[in-house]
Amino acid sequence: MKLDKIELNGKLHQELIEVDELITKYAIAEDDKLTRDYIDQRRQLFAEYEQTLIGLVSSSPEDNRLHENLYRPDPELGEFVDLWCGQIRNLEFRPIYLTDAQYCQRFVDCYLPKSWNWETDFVMLINPFDETLLLELAGRGQKKIIILATTTLKTFSEDLRGQFTEFWEISSLYELGQALWNYPLKVNNICHFDCLGQSQVDIDSETIHKIVNDGIYVRQLNLNTIGKHAMKWVTNTIRNIPSLLDHKNIKSVSLLNSKTGVIVSPGPSLEKNIHLLKESAESLFIICPVRSVPILRANGLEPDFVFQLDAIGDGFLENAKKFIGAPVKNLVLDVTVNPGFFDFPAEKKYWYFSEGKTLGLEECLDTGIVGLGATSVSITCLKFAYSFGLTKLVLLGQDLAFSEGKAYCDGGELDFNTHVDGDSQILVDGYYGGKVATSAGYEFFIEQFSQIAQVMSDAGCEMFNCTEGGAFIDNFQHVPLSHVLNDIPVEGMKTVNENIELTLIDDLRNVAKFCKGSKEQILKVDNFARRALDIEKKEALSADDVKNRDKYLRKMIKVSDRGKILWWAFQDIIMNTQQLTFRKETIGDLNSFLEEILEINGLLLENINQTERALITELDGFK
Repeated sequence: MKLDKIELNGKLHQELIEVDELITKYAIAEDDKLTRDYIDQRRQLFAEYEQTLIGLVSSSPEDNRLHENLYRPDPELGEFVDLWCGQIRNLEFRPIYLTDAQYCQRFVDCYLPKSWNWETDFVMLINPFDETLLLELAGRGQKKIIILATTTLKTFSEDLRGQFTEFWEISSLYELGQALWNYPLKVNNICHFDCLGQSQVDIDSETIHKIVNDGIYVRQLNLNTIGKHAMKWVTNTIRNIPSLLDHKNIKSVSLLNSKTGVIVSPGPSLEKNIHLLKESAESLFIICPVRSVPILRANGLEPDFVFQLDAIGDGFLENAKKFIGAPVKNLVLDVTVNPGFFDFPAEKKYWYFSEGKTLGLEECLDTGIVGLGATSVSITCLKFAYSFGLTKLVLLGQDLAFSEGKAYCDGGELDFNTHVDGDSQILVDGYYGGKVATSAGYEFFIEQFSQIAQVMSDAGCEMFNCTEGGAFIDNFQHVPLSHVLNDIPVEGMKTVNENIELTLIDDLRNVAKFCKGSKEQILKVDNFARRALDIEKKEALSADDVKNRDKYLRKMIKVSDRGKILWWAFQDIIMNTQQLTFRKETIGDLNSFLEEILEINGLLLENINQTERALITELDGFK
């Protein structure tokens, strides 16, 4: 959908000029309250204005219009605003000052950025010991708060929490990074306030900025993934429901008689040492993605668990079936996978709901969520090994780099996509020192592996990278595989046990109820969208028409926000409209927007109806 950013840019430009005049007017009148109000409004307008500049190409036909609308604030006004906002800047900071409401006002004036969206941007308070600053932020219109408590966590009242749309309480920078990675909405900006003073907190500003910036970067990667795959995740999950009822959640599994797990990835270096695993195979659990199975079998090895998490196309699935052939022992599937993977040859199949991609279905099956969510299947394998009690974890074939221009070792190219673009390569620290070539995507995974390894090693796990090639990954011991295998105690033959019995009839009833409720929500949204569209298609809209149209839009969005299926399904088009409001300029072509909503609703209903028919057949079998 094309947005009329030029038109919106011009409107915001004019509003900024008007607000600047009001700031000047009330500053001269020494009215601090109204001066502050309009400076806050200026922050919001400037944030919206900056968004209109994203994606506008200077060589476009509208170039002249854009340049006419470029906001060029009066230098003297800008200098005045800086001075007015910074009235406490030279005052020696003392934490006790933050118990004073007037000081808190000045504190926010001083340290909040010039560009700030009060609805969507986050304020992070480090070690707040009083509610005064939070109350001031709420009164100014701030909606999203992060409390980073590195000391004692303070208990805040429910009334205070209720004044914010988001209220996070976290205890570490790692947890902050995880929260930002998995946050299902766009994060543009985070401003952090150290409530104890920088000298008293064992966190340096540079580290916080890195975590925040990395988190925002990862969030954007996740948003791109969501925009591309969210609808597929939803439809796959719905179509997979009958298969979920036929198999068990991975939570039913226990790993016995061995504490060692080897995560076998199909990187180019795997050919160097994979043969060494054969002698110790009975004393450790071999865990891998689907791509690694042909290489393992070529070396006389059978993996204990094989993971697939991507909603990948039919081409990869068919190639994998052809190359793998005989059934694997235990196949573990994210509920969002291509439904064809539930027909994949396997002695046993398990599934899981990962954090960050849930539709509410996990509550119906009373299984909860397993903390295996990740952007890389190998990271999922590592998390599985750690979560299920293994204490010696080994990476093998995890190059995260290119060797002789290869991304995979021979046999791992199941989708035949082996091209490596030399122009986009970057250099990172190598396993044996020096530099090795990799991609931006691999570099991101290197950082993820490193952070996760830090958490696991702090919890007592031994972390080894025995890839013997590729990139160096912090927080792992880089040693030859032979050294690790020599130290593995013989504890008996490894065993996989199951602990949970299927309660199919109860699950069937719960899931059928879930499908019925989801269908009702979709039909409500469909009705509101059709009514709004009928009004929008009129040649001329009266004031009552606009009022009724916006009423239906609000109802549509309210219902959508309540249903996880709809929330996920609409992410692509909502992100394409930036932040959905009822200003025509931000929605863009409303007709197209509503028609896309109706198209998605139709696809969802088709999939739910198909699943309901399968559930009815199953339920009839119990009568």
